[in-house]
Amino acid sequence: MRLHTLLFSSLFLSYAVVLATAVQCGEEAGGALCPGGICRSKWGYCGTTDSYCLVENGCQLNCTDGDSGGGGGGGGGGGGSGGDGGALGDIISSELFEEMLPYRNDRRCPAANFYTYDASIAAAKLYPDFAATGDNDTRKRKVAAFLGQTSHETTGGWEGAPGGRYAWGYCFNEEVGCPAGYCDNNPNYPCYAGVNHCGRGPMQLSWNYNYGQFGESIGQKEELLQHPEVLKTNVTLSFMSALWLWMTAQPSKPSCHSVITGEWTPSANDIAAGRLPGYGVITNIINGGLECGNGGTDDRVESRIKFYERYCDILGVSYGPNLDCYNQRPFNWALSFCSNALPGSAMQCEKQPCSATAMFPTAQWCCRDANNDYYRHKKIGFRTNCNKGDAGCGCGCGGGSDGGGGLSSIVTREVFEEMLPYRNDPRCPAAGFYTYDALMAAAKAYPAFAATGDDATRKREVAAFFGQTSHETAAGRGRNPPGGPFLWGYCYSKEVKPLSEYCEWTNQQFPCVPGQKYYGRGPIQLTWNYNYGQFGAAIGKEKEMLENPDLLLTDASLAFQSALWFWMTPQRLMPSCHDVIVGAWMPSARDKAAGRFPGYGVITNIINGGQCGRGRNAAGEDRIGFYKRYCDMFGVNPGDYLDCYNQKDFRKDSLY
Repeated sequence: MRLHTLLFSSLFLSYAVVLATAVQCGEEAGGALCPGGICRSKWGYCGTTDSYCLVENGCQLNCTDGDSGGGGGGGGGGGGSGGDGGALGDIISSELFEEMLPYRNDRRCPAANFYTYDASIAAAKLYPDFAATGDNDTRKRKVAAFLGQTSHETTGGWEGAPGGRYAWGYCFNEEVGCPAGYCDNNPNYPCYAGVNHCGRGPMQLSWNYNYGQFGESIGQKEELLQHPEVLKTNVTLSFMSALWLWMTAQPSKPSCHSVITGEWTPSANDIAAGRLPGYGVITNIINGGLECGNGGTDDRVESRIKFYERYCDILGVSYGPNLDCYNQRPFNWALSFCSNALPGSAMQCEKQPCSATAMFPTAQWCCRDANNDYYRHKKIGFRTNCNKGDAGCGCGCGGGSDGGGGLSSIVTREVFEEMLPYRNDPRCPAAGFYTYDALMAAAKAYPAFAATGDDATRKREVAAFFGQTSHETAAGRGRNPPGGPFLWGYCYSKEVKPLSEYCEWTNQQFPCVPGQKYYGRGPIQLTWNYNYGQFGAAIGKEKEMLENPDLLLTDASLAFQSALWFWMTPQRLMPSCHDVIVGAWMPSARDKAAGRFPGYGVITNIINGGQCGRGRNAAGEDRIGFYKRYCDMFGVNPGDYLDCYNQKDFRKDSLY
């Protein structure tokens, strides 16, 4: 606790001291100035020698002959305008701030009373170029763009919300569930045990290397790496993290600031990739790998645009051109992290000596998983497992793969048939629905599934997933069926005789649609409106899933996706099933007191805690029976703590 106290105090006492410890300045460090009026070098570092100060060496600010210093000083003067409020205060008064974010303190917002006007102004003072570059319209448009992107990242709005969906920005200050992971093997910005670098703050800063770089820019690198949660307790620092990301150019990407102010000029490669100046490029910078280049509309991109347009209207400025990124190739296509879809799934891509003419080449890129030796190639947003070793990185990715990521190396078509031999029996209501190809197509979107850990861990995860989903869809219980009860998984695709409509009417973020019932569907038997809504939001189809949950009964690949989404995603205060089975989850003192220890039993608790804490029961035995059968097939030990008979249901915890 003492370390936390020292960190909070240092950040509140003097921002001048914070900046004085920074290694870099200028755009490379989010607009920070060099302390004490010393020189800014060509590369954005502060110093006093000729390497830093001579114009002929590329000095940018406070140079020895004064040629650069005057212009730089003028920029600083602009940042200091507006009295206590700086350039941002000239554009947004406290009254206008309330008008733009009227529901941020609503009791339905988890971050109610966190984001304040004074904190935004205090943070903006440290980034003097923000809201101070260009003419009046450009400055206003920049503020609208910043608030548009950050409001989407923190939105709590829903269709039919008071004031409209786009009046509910700044409702969250931490990623929902704060999933484990977001740790890249980066020696400069190492991860610490038990520390979670999930999205926090207005820009939802995530990944250890981003926390590390931001911390480094303010002289607090180790503090931010070890205590990233400070971004949800220190509101000024939270705004600073968003402004740092906005002002700082990322590898192979311009800064958001330079795009919206017109300072960025697209290269020939940018133009060929459809990246032209406008708000859409900013979306590409922030989350292009998941949202851009898909050709059609995407709810997430539309949300970003609608927020931006609302703020432009309030500030009385035009929107400008190129608002979306639907036909833009994501940045870093040639050398980038392929996927942020799941924590721990980062893969670095390298261009191969193959020719491809399409905008989205199917064989030109080979992605190497940072955590193992499996190679993947990139196909318009999908990730597929290729051959192990360098041979897997040729044209066509070396062939020899069904395209299901790590899963296809464990479950072949023949093994799939052996695992679920009666799923197409005419006595099964879902006969003919669940197919191997649909499973592999779905698994492409979840590259960390069956690809985390050693060989035994990967196989155990597959056994656990099929154990739980086979129980959810089984037909053999109590009937003495051919082959025994544990061969009859995947017999159903929907709940038999639902007990209710599974509608939480108080949930306005994912509201129930009149006439729709959100009973169990698909391999995991996804239930409740909020789960359908969250799954839909994760794939850019929130509205479709809420309006037509029966899509999980007609599209087998989508049904498998829903199960994998639930498996990989932390649920409220519960860990993800994935994290439990691969050993990434560490039980807290509360968990231990509740009897929850790492093992298959905790997964049962996550999926259906109502079966836990009431002694031995048939449903629990059924889940374990399926799991053991699949473990035997794969030749792995099922591990410890298989049941949850003496575990307290997660949902009965007072914190849930």
